Amino acid sequence: MYNKYLGETIAFQGVAEDSNGTGLTTAVGSLVVTDYTGSSVFSGVGTHGVTGTYQHVASTNGWGTGPVDYQWTFFHSSGTNTVVVDNSILMVGTTANPASYIKLGELQSYYPLIEDYTDDVSEFHVEEAYKHINRLLDNLNYKTPIPVGPDGLYDQSLRDMNAHFAIYRIVSANEVSRVEGEEEPWYLEFRKRAMDTLKEIEDGKITFRRDISPSETGISVPVHSVGSSLGNFHNNWDRSYGQMFSGSDYPRTWVIEITGTGTSGNLAESTFRYSNDNEITWGTSTTTSGTIGTCGYDWHHFGWNVYGRFSLGSATGSQTIVATGEKWTFETKPIKGQKGGKNMMRTYW
Repeated sequence: MYNKYLGETIAFQGVAEDSNGTGLTTAVGSLVVTDYTGSSVFSGVGTHGVTGTYQHVASTNGWGTGPVDYQWTFFHSSGTNTVVVDNSILMVGTTANPASYIKLGELQSYYPLIEDYTDDVSEFHVEEAYKHINRLLDNLNYKTPIPVGPDGLYDQSLRDMNAHFAIYRIVSANEVSRVEGEEEPWYLEFRKRAMDTLKEIEDGKITFRRDISPSETGISVPVHSVGSSLGNFHNNWDRSYGQMFSGSDYPRTWVIEITGTGTSGNLAESTFRYSNDNEITWGTSTTTSGTIGTCGYDWHHFGWNVYGRFSLGSATGSQTIVATGEKWTFETKPIKGQKGGKNMMRTYW
């Protein structure tokens, strides 16, 4: 899901091709855009540009806030449906509060095969997972539901838990009960992931952004500085993990670089390295000199309470997740606080 702010101009683009992969210049690209209120904010035909590519440019002024769905439907000259493309964006900078921290359509980025299990009650499972999370957080003395953060986004820890609990519920509802004596169901792993996130919240490793502003972390949001793959890199700032930067020397520029993608190009095979001095020297995610860290989906600790992890982003199927030479950049700076009238560095707490 892409995040866009109200007032931005968005280019909705779709591609129509024949069975040989040749762009169709005479197709009709019909586009429908629906905002969070359920209102259609655009319904019409896109403009054909380069071969096979159709586009509609729209301003988001006056749109409803929250998730926005759009759908391209392409027809060629015989009137036969060629391809249907569904996607969604999130209009942020809003206090809109849907009945879940994540949408049903976003679960595919957590488990690509989830569509094999979804049905008419899947939305119900997403909402029930949301309610379950709030009950668990209530037990930790959090007031729920947790609102969006200062930037209008839900904390990623909430989105992750909602997704993992929902996937567990959806799949388990469609799987045949296991036979006594067999190993535990494979989909139980999703429930374990959700509970692991809850434990990190309980242990104070994850802090909700309503309790700490981005400027207080001393860690900026990562910028995709080199490359154009669909995968993402996340750090403390936009994943609310690890709390605040604990370094006390000077501002630093960090660079994350993909060094290899293996044979299938997935995150389990891809490797990376990092620099905390703007590429003057390079380190890895381990303490072993010369070892290149594997991207994977887990959190990596780079020191000074700086954490990072990778995700599929909007990549699905055979689309490129990350590519060799790709880079993300972010900044850190020492955070100063007042205590007892003395200027002190605020550290991990």
